[in-house]
Amino acid sequence: MKKHHPAKQNGFTLLELLVVLVIIGLLVSMAVVNTDIDRNKQTFLQHSTALKFFFEAVAEEAIITNQTLGIMAFRDGLKVMKWEKQQSEEIESNLNNQSEAPTYKWVAFSSRYKPAKIPETMVYELRIEDKDVVLDYMPQEIKDAEPQIKLFSTGEQTLSSLLLTIDDDPRVIEIESGGLGRYYSSDLKDRNQ
Repeated sequence: MKKHHPAKQNGFTLLELLVVLVIIGLLVSMAVVNTDIDRNKQTFLQHSTALKFFFEAVAEEAIITNQTLGIMAFRDGLKVMKWEKQQSEEIESNLNNQSEAPTYKWVAFSSRYKPAKIPETMVYELRIEDKDVVLDYMPQEIKDAEPQIKLFSTGEQTLSSLLLTIDDDPRVIEIESGGLGRYYSSDLKDRNQ
């Protein structure tokens, strides 16, 4: 006697297909979330971190080299200056007489610090001791100008904060000086704070 065998199943059940579709959907959604990074925002965060380290490096340079340094802020960038004793024939002749003290002047600091450029998509505001500072564009040559931010060889600094924003983002990053030592960076999240 022959036994009747049920027909073999060729294919997947509806439940198996639904489980596979749900797993594929979860994997695709995780991939989209992990790769959905706005390049402008990423560049913004990198540049704000670089500016914080720029300020800290100049502050440390002032301490290590025992010099008074300054940072000139412009609408399109930052430039490092130093407080330097003036060497001229007139000053040297006065020093020989010992009647006048030597004169000092702010000059461009020609060391490893090139002017820091601010990207066009980024806007920043400078506040010195809680007062807004109006910034001009960086000139080709700086003469007889005093930097807004001073960094002394003792570690003291001008109380300042730099507020950074980009065009299409309400986020504001603040880089501020505590007046002594380090600079601090904080994400204010919203311009209204």
